[in-house]
Amino acid sequence: MKKKKAINILKSQIEKSNIKADNIDQKYIYITQTRSCIKRIFGDDSHEYKFVSKYNPSIGEDIGLTVFLNSCIETVENFGVIKQNSLWRRLESMNQMVLWSIISFIVVAIFTMGIISTKINL
Repeated sequence: MKKKKAINILKSQIEKSNIKADNIDQKYIYITQTRSCIKRIFGDDSHEYKFVSKYNPSIGEDIGLTVFLNSCIETVENFGVIKQNSLWRRLESMNQMVLWSIISFIVVAIFTMGIISTKINL
């Protein structure tokens, strides 16, 4: 995601933040969408995502989401966004069983190719 797009998404979330206190369903939808945006921009292991994931609109707490989102905009302006599609990032997010299955398949394939090429050369 590009820096400009991330900033526009965060500004859009700020504009949506004026939800009435008695409309709890809309608050849940808003905070879920905000969490998703923060996760896509900063990653699920970021301090920003950990902070916003603690928000629970049902107990009426106010963590200053507008101030928080403005802080996120400033962070994106200064440091940019994480690269989501790097190979290492994908490998980190994979299920361990899937990853071991892929590694096992590659090892078996290389071993089999070695045996076949040895028999052809005889």
